[in-house]
Amino acid sequence: AGASVRASERARMKPPPARKFGHPLFFCTFTESGRQVVLGGGGGASSTGVANRLLLVDVEKNPNIANGTGPHASRLSADPASECHTGDITVVKGAWVATKPYFMAVMSGGDGLAKYRLTGGAAKQGEGKEGEGKEGGQDTNVGFEKVALGEDKTRSFKQAEIKVVASNSDGTRVAVGFATGKIVIYETGEMGEFLAFNPAKHYLVPDEGGVMNLCYSPCGKKLGVVKDDGFAFVWDTAASQAVAKSKKKKKGAQAPRVVVFETKGAGARGIYAYSQ
Repeated sequence: AGASVRASERARMKPPPARKFGHPLFFCTFTESGRQVVLGGGGGASSTGVANRLLLVDVEKNPNIANGTGPHASRLSADPASECHTGDITVVKGAWVATKPYFMAVMSGGDGLAKYRLTGGAAKQGEGKEGEGKEGGQDTNVGFEKVALGEDKTRSFKQAEIKVVASNSDGTRVAVGFATGKIVIYETGEMGEFLAFNPAKHYLVPDEGGVMNLCYSPCGKKLGVVKDDGFAFVWDTAASQAVAKSKKKKKGAQAPRVVVFETKGAGARGIYAYSQ
């Protein structure tokens, strides 16, 4: 009995098999339901022959875990539920827009930023009639649909080198980091500019260096930022919004609040916010 328990425990702690989907992958994000992940990447179809694709992959129960609990209770399905070829353009980063059926993708090759919607049963957990469009437990009607952003907005995104994108917790806004170090917050609906951060106007933040990573705080009022030189700081977006409003009423308003992390010589590469 003891040997059986130990074997069961070893099986529970054994990680599920790694999945390979035929090309380099550059980003991964969960959908709103948490039952699927969106993967993006490729090898540059014209130069390497490896297709650039977006993949939707189901998260399934790991049958090797008897009681269905533990760190390896789930695994990725071996076959994508859906895929979308992106031609000569590779999706290098992306972020699921919280509470919405779409995600923002950072595109290589000067294509800037794109918005994709998941169609079919993947768009929202529980939508539609039970069993509709399903075959053998898998949704056969899921797919990717590129959402038009308007000619002017698309042109402006193509003209700028975008590095990263992040969504706030309610999906109303996305923050976009540029190679210049500038950060712009957009309303997710029409992608209208809401607020901007220019490092040249903040003496605590170095002018040089692009934005490597972004993350919103759970309350949505602060934005964690890591630049590609390892410099990390928190931008109080709520304070910046208040300053922007006060500047319309009077001159000499106080600058937005920025808190700098002391990394003690070790440059930061990523940042994540969570609530306890």
